[in-house]
Amino acid sequence: LAWLVPGVMTAACLVAESPWTFLTSLIGTFVLTCGPTLLLCGIAHWACTHYGQRIQGERKRPAPIPKEAWETTRCLYTVACIAAWPVSQHRLGHPTGITWNMADLTSSWLGVFGHLVFGLAFADFWNYWKHRLLHWRPLFAFHKNHHQFRDPTAFAGFALHPVDAVMTFAPIWLMCIPSAKHWMPLYFFQVIVLGLINLYLHCGVTFDWLERIIGALLLNTSGYHNVHHAKVSANYGEVSFVWDYICGTNDEAQMKRRAERNRSQ
Repeated sequence: LAWLVPGVMTAACLVAESPWTFLTSLIGTFVLTCGPTLLLCGIAHWACTHYGQRIQGERKRPAPIPKEAWETTRCLYTVACIAAWPVSQHRLGHPTGITWNMADLTSSWLGVFGHLVFGLAFADFWNYWKHRLLHWRPLFAFHKNHHQFRDPTAFAGFALHPVDAVMTFAPIWLMCIPSAKHWMPLYFFQVIVLGLINLYLHCGVTFDWLERIIGALLLNTSGYHNVHHAKVSANYGEVSFVWDYICGTNDEAQMKRRAERNRSQ
């Protein structure tokens, strides 16, 4: 499936209205996302090897950066396959949810802020429950690919199996629906912010000032998410930690429950 999924998604161009438009949309999206992402990963990794506090102590062996980068590249190709549908439809002049006119979304900047908050809340909800589902035994085979990087670097931020990638980025298909308006400046801002946070979550180090600022915004932090890579079955939140505290899946709550069980035995 690691190769079948992107292969089938690429071959889908054959049923598209314009295979050429679909393929150029796919390739263009892939180039515009993969290149900058890998460059930012490299910058983040360099910065984190010189600054910040290592979470899991000094590495005993070199980080598997080439493998992380390859898995991230394949994931971003899968994402480009998803995005090719709304992008190609938009290029062909069909109604889609893609708009560059703010008035199509809202009439005020307060409305823009409301959509920003809603977008982050939706991303948090989607990714938390998607993540929990991927830890269900029948589906974990598609997620363990990401967990092979127990002590990750920024290059592992998007190192997802293609099935995992489809489940994570499936909401992109909503842009095919004309009534599901996405004002692209706001959408790109959200994507960039969430992407940078994701790189930080996997960088393997913490910066005290950044942990405090991000945590105060109820967003996930590197120290919090690294626990998930180290322990696997705790701290599932990807955008924020709110759902972990609601559902009691944060590490502290699980340790407390284990301690109570031990005392009762």
